[in-house]
Amino acid sequence: HLSDLPQEIATERSAMLQLIRAGRIQDAYELVSALPADLRVGVKPFFTAFTSGRTTEIVTAHAASDIVAAIIEGTSLNLSAQVANGGGWNNLCAPVAAPVVLGVSGWQQRADLSLAEDELEAISAADAAVEAAISAVLFPDLSD
Repeated sequence: HLSDLPQEIATERSAMLQLIRAGRIQDAYELVSALPADLRVGVKPFFTAFTSGRTTEIVTAHAASDIVAAIIEGTSLNLSAQVANGGGWNNLCAPVAAPVVLGVSGWQQRADLSLAEDELEAISAADAAVEAAISAVLFPDLSD
């Protein structure tokens, strides 16, 4: 069930990190490779970050250069970007990944995707968690 996914990712990520800390990189790789696709997509970036040196930075640099090139060339680029959209996409307020079109005028909201009810619930839960974390940092006296 989708509502279990965050905990399942945390559990598998923890198991993978224990193997890496023990120097068992191949075992960690095999663990990640054997995961179902939905778990693998949540765990594999951590494997890459902890085992591949500068791979994550290089991929990020390529993505950033693609974005800059699209803006300079005056073309539009459809992407999922972490934006604070003030409730403009599925009533989400926190800076979470949302589908946008990026162009010379900045980003614009893309049409709503057809998401299943459990997907909308998961996104809303993530939005609430990010909002709570931001509030706890910005307003620590109010979190009690």
